[in-house]
Amino acid sequence: MTDRIKVKINHHPVSYRCIELFGVMFVCFLLMFAAGTSHSIGLMIGSIIITIAVFGVGEFFSAINGYLSVYDEAIHFRYIKYESSIPLSDITEISYGVYTEYAGRMSTKRIALNIKTSDGEEHSFNDKINEEELASSLDTNSRCNVPIIRIYRFLAQKLPDKAKGYVKPDSIGDML
Repeated sequence: MTDRIKVKINHHPVSYRCIELFGVMFVCFLLMFAAGTSHSIGLMIGSIIITIAVFGVGEFFSAINGYLSVYDEAIHFRYIKYESSIPLSDITEISYGVYTEYAGRMSTKRIALNIKTSDGEEHSFNDKINEEELASSLDTNSRCNVPIIRIYRFLAQKLPDKAKGYVKPDSIGDML
């Protein structure tokens, strides 16, 4: 058994959709302000430019992947310049689950790795998943291509007494 693993996941420590929401709220404020001033055309054009820029930045950050790795007796997460680590000795429970993330009428299936530590904190790392990847990850005889499942199986081999397996979708909401 190798003592290190590194996978690329589409997990973001900050919600880029939240950034887009604040940008749209700012634009709405500008439009309300523009209604009562003589510079309303300039403010409305500025609002349109800000809206396009905010959504562009949000889409740019949504395309950047993070890296989840296990080595030196710790789990490490890196996203651009943000880094965090969880020592394996602090882990009390490891589980995973699948949930649906909704954005208006659109939805995305995501798989989450949930880690509880001895200080009472709950950490969750998630990644997009489609039904084909999910079905292939259930086959234990083949090499799994789902990064979260690969990390979970690696941790389950290192910490078999703390691996709890699959968590039902209704209880995942408490962990995210």
